[in-house]
Amino acid sequence: MGEAQQEEAFWRVVALVVVLVLLALAAATKGCSDGDRATAVLRAEGYTDVRTDGWAPFACGDDSQCTRFVARAPGGAQVAGVVGCGWFFKACTVRLSGAR
Repeated sequence: MGEAQQEEAFWRVVALVVVLVLLALAAATKGCSDGDRATAVLRAEGYTDVRTDGWAPFACGDDSQCTRFVARAPGGAQVAGVVGCGWFFKACTVRLSGAR
């Protein structure tokens, strides 16, 4: 195997590793948001017009799922925040980031 062939094989391996890492990251972050669960929690707390907006990285500390949302609070104000939910026995927490 010549030097050019070895270099080509090296770059193919690098490309394969990059693709595998990107696929692993995509699979790992898919479970980090649960819009249906967040909506149910917010509605149970009296929020209306709930719109979820996917994963909110680093916004929920140790919670395993963190979903960004915009909704109308029970008092009528438009608010934004995140709903953080843990695995199995841990309840969900609503964190408001401010009125809109």
